[in-house]
Amino acid sequence: MSTENMHPTNTINEFQFRFSEPSKCRPVNLWNVGWETRSTQSYDLDNMKRPQDNGTLVFQYTLSGIGKLEFEDKTYTLRKNDAFFISIPGNHRYYYPGNSDPWEFIYLTLTGSVAEQVFDDIIDKHGPVVSLLPDTPVIQSLLAIYTETVAEGIRDPYEASSQSYGFLMECLRFFINEEDNNVKMPHKLNQVIRFLDENYHASITLEDMAEYVNISKYTLIKMFKDHLQTTPIQYLTNFRIRRAAKLLHRSNKSVKQIAEEVGYTNSNYFNKSFRKVTGVTPSEFRMNCDFSLLVKN
Repeated sequence: MSTENMHPTNTINEFQFRFSEPSKCRPVNLWNVGWETRSTQSYDLDNMKRPQDNGTLVFQYTLSGIGKLEFEDKTYTLRKNDAFFISIPGNHRYYYPGNSDPWEFIYLTLTGSVAEQVFDDIIDKHGPVVSLLPDTPVIQSLLAIYTETVAEGIRDPYEASSQSYGFLMECLRFFINEEDNNVKMPHKLNQVIRFLDENYHASITLEDMAEYVNISKYTLIKMFKDHLQTTPIQYLTNFRIRRAAKLLHRSNKSVKQIAEEVGYTNSNYFNKSFRKVTGVTPSEFRMNCDFSLLVKN
C-alpha cells in the first residue's frame, strides 16, 4: 500500500507492507520502504515514543541536505551518503534540524530475528552511522527494493521477505569486508568531487579541475582511475546526467531547460550524452524512470 503526501516543503512517498499471512515463520519481513524530502522542523522522531513501530529496524540513507541523529549520548550530523541503523524502541531520535537545505533520504524498515541480529552486529562494530557510496551493493539493493515496490513487483510476503533478506546479506558482505570497501580517497580527489558537485552547471574542463587542486591533469586522471574506476570528464558527465534524471522525474521543465540547468548549452548533445549513459532518451526516461539513476552521485 502506498501513502503519498505533498507539502510545499515536504515530499513523502511511502509504501507499507501489511500482509494477511502470519509473519512469525519468516526470519525477516519488509515493513516500509520510502523516499522523502523534509524541510520543516516538525519532522522529529523520538524512538521512545513510537509504540506503533516497536520491534522494527530502520535503515535510512541521506541523498542530499542535512539531518541529525541523536543516539544515546552522541549527536551525529547526517550528510549526503551517510546512513544510519537503528532499532525501535531505543534511546535515539532523528530529525530535520532546520537552517539547511531540505533533507532528502530513502529508507526501509524491517522486522524479524535475522534483521535484528544483523543490525545489532553492525551497530556494535561500526556505531549507528556509516558512510556508503551510492554504487555500493547495499545501496543498490535498497534501490532495487524501492524500484520493485513502485512497479508493484512485490505482491506477496515471501517476495518481500526474499528482497529484505538479500539486502541484509549485502550489508553483511559489505561490513565484513569493510577494510577493502572503505579505502579512503585522497583529500585532493574529495576536493575535486566537491568542486564538481557545486559547479556542474558551469563549463568545466579537465584543466579547470586540475588547477583547482593544484595538481597536473595526468595525476588527476590517475586518481580517478585508481579510486573511482573512471575518468574526471566521465565522472562529470555521469553526475550531470543523474542530476538531469532527477529533474526529469520531479519537475515539468522541458528537456531543453533541464539540459541548460545541468551544464549543456546544446540540447542535441545533451540528448546523445543522456542516451549514452542511460540507454534511453530523456523523454523515454521521464515516462519510465530507472530509480537507480536518481540516487547515484
